This record gives sequence, C-alpha cells and structure tokens, in this order.
Amino acid sequence: MVGRSWPVTQEQVKARPTKENTCFYCHVAVGGQHGGECPLRTRRVRVRVALEFDYDVPECWDDDMAGFHLTESSFCFDNVIQELLERSDKSCGPDIGCSCIMVKDLEIL
Repeated sequence: MVGRSWPVTQEQVKARPTKENTCFYCHVAVGGQHGGECPLRTRRVRVRVALEFDYDVPECWDDDMAGFHLTESSFCFDNVIQELLERSDKSCGPDIGCSCIMVKDLEIL
C-alpha cells in the first residue's frame, strides 16, 4: 500500500534466515523497506466463503425447522466449528485438517 512503511525486521529475518541477514523473499537488509513484490507486504481483503456439509438434526424436524434452528434460534455457528475440524480431510498431513472439500464457493468482495 502506498504510504505504509514496510521495514525489514530482525524477527522476520530470524524466521527465515539467510546468509546475508536479509529478507528471505526480497533480499533487502534489516532496516530497509521490503521490496514492492515482497509477500511480506500485505493488505487485507474481505472474503466470502460458502461451505456445504452434512449436519445432524433431530429426525422429526422438517427442513423449515432445521433452517430455523441454524439461522433464527439461539444456535451459534461456533457450535459446529469443532465438528467441522474433526471431519476435515487429513490429506494435508496427519495432524493438519483440510476443509477444502467442504468449500463450494469463495469470492473476494
């Protein structure tokens, strides 16, 4: 971003050390400004993600009741985060859950 300062810090260099004591990505020395193409220069974007997954509700509920429970009741979506993590695919590694199979749409707003 224009006008923002992007100094190379010792902490960043320690995280990905190089022989020259520079940024691993843009090769600028500590105290200098990260190069314009350096990935450590970030900006924030708003992202909308649509997930699709199976969720258990009481058998006697119709779709309207299930929808009410998930959108208009005291239900909090935080209640299913752990369940989603437990269901996540382990294709990224034995200790790393991957939820990519649940993502049906991703949009930068």
